[in-house]
Parts: sequence; structure tokens; C-alpha cells
Amino acid sequence: MPGRLMCVVAHPDDECFGFGGSLALAAGLGWQTNVICLTDGQAATHRGESKDAADLGRMRREELAASCRILGVTEP
Repeated sequence: MPGRLMCVVAHPDDECFGFGGSLALAAGLGWQTNVICLTDGQAATHRGESKDAADLGRMRREELAASCRILGVTEP
């Protein structure tokens, strides 16, 4: 019977750096995987091409969603 794995992280990108291998492995085994991210990264020092904090938050949410798709996360 497949299991379930929930990953709670503070910032976008923590899911891939700290837990990406475990999430991908569990998803590959048919487990239900979930990621809960407590912030959207607006306080980041490296702001890339964002215009303001709201734009940075939008960008980071999109990056989190893309990361979760790649890792096979059931529910980001």
C-alpha cells in the first residue's frame, strides 16, 4: 500500500534543496506527496528581475509550482 509524505518548508526552493530526492522517490513509488510552503519568498535578498515584492512573490510561487511538477508532488 503506497504511503503519504508531507513536506513543510519555510521558503520556496527549500523543497528541492532539502527534500527533492525524497519527494521524487516517494512520488515514483506511487505515494501521495504534499508540499506546504509557509512563505512566498518576498523577503529574499536576491530579487532577480522582479519589479517589487509582490512580483517577486509571484515569481517564487511559479518556481515552487514548477519544482513540484518536476518532483512529481501530488499537491503543492
